[in-house]
Formats: sequence, C-alpha cells, structure tokens
Amino acid sequence: MQDRVQKLWNDEGLYRPVISTRDIAWTTGLLEGEGTFGMSGRSITISVRMTDRDIIERAAEMLGGYSWGPQAPRMPHHKPQWRAQIKGPRAAAWMMTMYALLGVRRRSQVRRALDGWRAMRYLRISLAIRRAIIESWDAGFHTKTDLARRFEISRKTIYQILFDHQRISGVREVSASDPLIDLAWLAGLFEGEGSVSINGKSMTVRICMTDQDIVYRAAEIMRAKVYRRRDRPGYRPQWIAQTKGAVAAGVIMTLYPWLGIRRREQVRVALAAWRSKATASWLGQLPMRSSSIAKQATARPTSWTCSKSARARCIGTRRTTSDGCT
Repeated sequence: MQDRVQKLWNDEGLYRPVISTRDIAWTTGLLEGEGTFGMSGRSITISVRMTDRDIIERAAEMLGGYSWGPQAPRMPHHKPQWRAQIKGPRAAAWMMTMYALLGVRRRSQVRRALDGWRAMRYLRISLAIRRAIIESWDAGFHTKTDLARRFEISRKTIYQILFDHQRISGVREVSASDPLIDLAWLAGLFEGEGSVSINGKSMTVRICMTDQDIVYRAAEIMRAKVYRRRDRPGYRPQWIAQTKGAVAAGVIMTLYPWLGIRRREQVRVALAAWRSKATASWLGQLPMRSSSIAKQATARPTSWTCSKSARARCIGTRRTTSDGCT
C-alpha cells in the first residue's frame, strides 16, 4: 500500500496520508457502484459492502476507516459479505472531495448527508474566537485541521464556522478531464457494477446500472455503445454500456492493474478464451501456401481416365497419346 498512500511529515513531527488523484478516482468509482452516503444517528457516514474481501480492505485503507466481516448472508444462497465504513468529519471530507466525480443521484445523497450533518448542534464558541478563525482563514491558513488544533476545537466546528461566513461552499462543481483519473474511476465502477464475458467468439465488457448519466460517462471513456435494458415490472429502468472485440480486450487489460482478485481471475479466463477463439478463426482464414498450391496443381492422379471428348479427339487423329489413349 505504500505505493498508493504516501506519508508526509509536517513541522510538528506528525504525518498525514497523501492519496493520489487516481486512487481518489478509483475509490469514487467503487462507491458510485456499491457505496452508501448518509447519516447514521448523529454521524455522517460512508460505507461500502461487497463479497470481495480484498476490495473492502483496500477501500477501508484508502478511506482511512475500518472493515469487518464476514457478515452472515440474509439468504442461504447468498455469499458472505465484508463491509468498510468511515464516519464523522473524515466522511464529510471524502464526500466533498469525491463530489466532482459523482453522478446525479450520488450527488443528491451527498448534499442531503452534508446538510443533515451541518444541521447538527455543535460546540458554541465566543464571537472573538469565531472572528479569529475567520481572520486566520483570510490570512492564508486554509488547512482546517491546523485551525482546529490551534483553537482547540473540532474540525466539524471549523467547517460550520467557515460555511456560515461563506468562506467555503458545500461542494465544488468541477469536472475531471485527466485520462488517468477517468481510467481509475472506471476501474472502481467496473469493480462494483461491471462484467467481462465471451459471447460467441467475441469478448464483451459491460457496465449495467440504473444511473443513466454514469453509464453514459463510462461509455464515453471506454468507447462503448449504450443500450436501454428491457423494462421489467417492479424494477427501475437500466442502461448498459457495452463494448466488444479488440476494443473490449484493450479496455479490460488497461483496467487490470486496478482490479481485485476475483475480477482479475475473470479477466484472465476471458482473455485466454478470446485469444484461443481468435487464433482458431485466424488460422481458418489463412490462404494456402503458394508451394502447396503449385504442388497440388502439378500432381498427377494415380489412375488417369480420359474424358469422352478427349478420347474422341485421340481416335480422330488415330495416334497414341502419352497417357495411353488411342
């Protein structure tokens, strides 16, 4: 994990994890498909639940939370699940960090959760301390953790004061355009909602969801077509982003380093089957070698029989041919 999370030391000898933008994008994609944003009692919460233990442990380490499991399945035919979760100011910070990469439905959940979290009662402080916090922020101290340590109050209170005085907004409306960030986000989304398979002789990569905007965004990244799945009574409409053939193979091999154990095994099996089918098809379409063609053209059959027209010509000329006709 050291290649994903670096530790930087500050002047006080403390360290804080610095996560790359690509890891943030991967985490956002995973939570887009399998995560939950909301309030748990009086605390704001992000949680994700899956059957892949390695993915849950990776998400928990990335978020700075904790994981546990296996949890008993609700139905006998279901597999055990693991869960990762973070709460409090860290969850709020992650929500605001990921907001720009989330879809319409998830953004609505984040806004509701942040509004509910900010509406909770917090420690009342004097106007002088409030004014000092604002002046420190305006002077360039833009790290909320440092402000919380300096004034010995919680980071949640710092958030509330800065928000009340319009120094920060709830979320930032920006869009990511870095291809590496897009790929990391797509890998996280595929981990939760994607599939790879062989249909006939063609490799197929799909992402199926009820969030139309997310499906179209995934399709744009992996150059896929979008279809609407046939509606089923009692279910919400679903959209499918699908790509096939060599493009699908290229997409899945690009995402491979980000995938978990189960998904990697699926990819290896699909690629092996696709390559074997593609090789067999290629060999079947190969032309014959020129030497083989010439050899077949010049080869003389073991038993040679003249046609009636050739025999008639031989008889008419009344000569004996080299092939035995008279």
